[in-house]
Amino acid sequence: MEWIRDERRPTITDQLEVYGKSDKVIVLIDDTEPLVAEYNRGTTINGEKWEQWYCPAYEDTIEGVTAWCDCIPKI
Repeated sequence: MEWIRDERRPTITDQLEVYGKSDKVIVLIDDTEPLVAEYNRGTTINGEKWEQWYCPAYEDTIEGVTAWCDCIPKI
């Protein structure tokens, strides 16, 4: 398992109408708290690009992601 700490982001695997999302990955919050999350990105009506990390368990976006790893096996 290798933590990714640079500008790379998970691959968008599900493109919806207004945004895309990745498969679930493990993220580290402030290098201490691991969570399962997905990476989302899209473009606003004004053409501005946005990105966020979303945690399905919290049903909310999360801040402070310092690393991520795609080691969750597909079932």
